[in-house]
Amino acid sequence: MCFQGYIIKDDSVYKFSAKSNTQLENMTKRLVSQMEANKIKNLISRLPSNMSAYPKTIGCPDCRDQCGILLQTSIDGKTRTFFIDPDVNKQPKELQDFVSRVKELNLL
Repeated sequence: MCFQGYIIKDDSVYKFSAKSNTQLENMTKRLVSQMEANKIKNLISRLPSNMSAYPKTIGCPDCRDQCGILLQTSIDGKTRTFFIDPDVNKQPKELQDFVSRVKELNLL
């Protein structure tokens, strides 16, 4: 699978995979262990509190086949999607810790 990630829904965390980000309706997902769930929730806590102030595309994700980070949030019924460049220093300083930790997940 080429597209992998996590979904946090209520108190549960699921790992998912799909052929691409356009085929999420056909994704397979599984509930992760409590230890992995805690790691993912900690990762999310490293996002800036003002994510809604950021543009949809941050840096140049997948411009040179380096892939990208897709982040989708749903707060107060409003869904926002962000595409983030995974290269070091290609995003604002306040996102660099989050990006570094996403890369440590070794999803691909």
